[in-house]
Amino acid sequence: MRARAVALAGGLSCLGVFAVSSVAAATVPAGHVQSATLHLPRGQATKRFAISALASHTYDVTVTAPATAAVAVTMNTIAGTRSTLGTLHDQGCRTTAGQALCVLHFAEGGTPGGAWTVVVRKTSIPAARVKVSVVFNKN
Repeated sequence: MRARAVALAGGLSCLGVFAVSSVAAATVPAGHVQSATLHLPRGQATKRFAISALASHTYDVTVTAPATAAVAVTMNTIAGTRSTLGTLHDQGCRTTAGQALCVLHFAEGGTPGGAWTVVVRKTSIPAARVKVSVVFNKN
């Protein structure tokens, strides 16, 4: 599996945790999109949601956020942190009409199945609505 790290609108610094949210993950079939739209308040904020990962499957992550937001998304698995990503500076990202959109593809390479926690951290000041979608592909 390859992990990608990218910076979103100015990079990451002094991460703070102000808001936490979680949702239980259920077993889902390959090709099913698991997503959450998170409303991150003004100031530094972190929210979480759970997904159900399929072992040894490739997966795609889509992140949509305001182009000015400094946001990082981390996938925490039963085996530890698998990947951290943001938007704006990765070749899989583009900015249009004030929104940053990233579509990142991850190889299977030993992807552990089970419950994963998606952690979304915002370090910029303005409030932001961030949508994260994860889909495990049919192999």
